[in-house]
Amino acid sequence: MAAESSHARRLLSFLDQQRAVGRFCDAMLNLGDGVLYPAHRNVLACFSELLEQSSASGTPYTEFCLQGCPSDGLELLLGFIYTGELKLEPGNLHKVQQAAVSLCVPEALALCQQFQGSSVDRAPLKQKRGRPRKCPPDLVKVENSSTAAGDESSFDSTASSSALITTTRSGRVVKGPKWLVTAGVRPTPESAGFPPVEVAPRYAAECQI
Repeated sequence: MAAESSHARRLLSFLDQQRAVGRFCDAMLNLGDGVLYPAHRNVLACFSELLEQSSASGTPYTEFCLQGCPSDGLELLLGFIYTGELKLEPGNLHKVQQAAVSLCVPEALALCQQFQGSSVDRAPLKQKRGRPRKCPPDLVKVENSSTAAGDESSFDSTASSSALITTTRSGRVVKGPKWLVTAGVRPTPESAGFPPVEVAPRYAAECQI
């Protein structure tokens, strides 16, 4: 098997060298711009349906006009036919496809489609340029409402602590009991949980407000 593989590689290598110098070539590929690409008709017929279906003639060579076929793509396609290697890249994929369509090489078209599919799968995700995306409006509202609630609770605690501070008749500032915080209601000893206190008559006038 190794000897057969080596023999096949040598044969393809010799044919490719002959094509490069136009030796023993009986097919001419004309792209319409005055440039001719020599090749071996029997080798092209092994892969190209266009040459396989063409009728043989008695002329020394047969010319095939390939209008609209890119020269770069045709060079790579001929290299594939003579060596079995198709050097595909994202930059030359479209040109090779055009050449394969012009010369009717289905195997090369299948390789191009396979390469195109694998390139899409390996394509990395690119980050979009521009300013960073802002938080959604609903999240902003939630954060603002929680902050406002925190501020309100802080205000209530501050107000409650300040309401527990009272001033006596003598001018002293003391911390009063919690029952003094009730707004609009004058507390009594009974409501605060203390037993009733009898006030002496001489102090009754001073205690009245």
